[in-house]
Amino acid sequence: MKKLLYYLTLLLLFSYNASAQSARETLNQYIAQLQKSPDDNALREKIILLAQKNKPAPAITDEAREKYVMAITLRDDKEYELALSNINETLLITPWWGDAYKELGLTLGLVKKYDEAILAYQLYIKTLTDDEVVSHVKDEIAIMKAKKMKAEKEQNELNKIVRSEEEKRQVVNAKRDVITKIKNAINNRSYQQKNLGYNKNGNWSAGVNQYELFGGGTYYMFSFDFYVPIYWKFFDNHVEMWGNFSGKYSEQILRGESWGPKVSDMRWFQVNTITLQNGMQVWAYFDLQNAYLYSTLNGWTMRPVNDSEFDPKTRYNYVLYKPVD
Repeated sequence: MKKLLYYLTLLLLFSYNASAQSARETLNQYIAQLQKSPDDNALREKIILLAQKNKPAPAITDEAREKYVMAITLRDDKEYELALSNINETLLITPWWGDAYKELGLTLGLVKKYDEAILAYQLYIKTLTDDEVVSHVKDEIAIMKAKKMKAEKEQNELNKIVRSEEEKRQVVNAKRDVITKIKNAINNRSYQQKNLGYNKNGNWSAGVNQYELFGGGTYYMFSFDFYVPIYWKFFDNHVEMWGNFSGKYSEQILRGESWGPKVSDMRWFQVNTITLQNGMQVWAYFDLQNAYLYSTLNGWTMRPVNDSEFDPKTRYNYVLYKPVD
C-alpha cells in the first residue's frame, strides 16, 4: 500500500512538472510570436492569461526591469519618445507585466495618444485581481476618453479654420485665374469700340435684342466705329479698360472685378473719371473665344444688370469692344 502511494505521488509530481514545462514552452512560443507582431493585442491577452496560470509566476528578467526603470526616468525628464521606446521593449520581453502596462498607459496619455493609452490600461486590467485597483484603472480610462473627446473637438475647430483659410486661398486663386484668362485672350492687343444697332429698310436704329446681339435675326446688324484707341491694364483681382482720346489724354472707361471662378462671374462698372472709383454697375459679357467685350451703353435703353429684370426681346443699347484687326 505504501509503495502504491509512493508511485502515485511520483506520477502526480511528474504530471505537474510536465504540465508546467508545457505551459512555459507555450508562453515562450507566444512571446516569440508577439515579438514578430507587437501590435497583436489578442495575443498579449493570451500571454497574460497563461502567465497567471503559471505557478510560480514567470520572473521579471533583469533586462526587462532595467528598461522599465529607464522608461520611467526618461519620462520624468520629459523624454517621452525615448520613454515609450523603452517601455515597449520591456513589454516585448515580459508582456504579462501589469505595472509596465500601467506606465505605458500613463506615458501615452502624456503625449495625447489617448486611444493607445486606453488599450494599454485595458491590458493592465487583464493582469489585475484586486477589484478596487480595477475600478481605479477604469477611472483612468474614463479620463483618457474625456481628454480624447476634448482633443477631437479642438482639432475639429482647428480643421475648420484651416479649411476656411484654404477655401479663401482657393477663391483668391480662382479669381486670379479668371483675370489671367482674360489677359491671355486679349494678348496685348489694342481695342476699338463699336456701337451696335440695326438697319431696316434703310433706316438705322440703335439697340439690338439678345438674339441679334450675337449674330441672329433677319435684320442687318449695323455698327459704327467710335475710333478711340483702347488698351487694358491687369491686376490681381480686376481689369481696367482705358481709352486714349485724341492722343491727348487717357480716361478709364470700364473696370471689371473678378467675383468667382468663372469669367461670367465678373462684375463690370463704369468708372467715375474724376475719382477713378467704381461708378454704376453695368451689364457686360466677355467672350473668351473671340476676346470680345459686350457691354450695355449708358444713357439710352440700358440692359439691366439683374437677369430677373432682363427681357431678351427688348432692344437694348450695346457697345462692342473688339481687338483691332
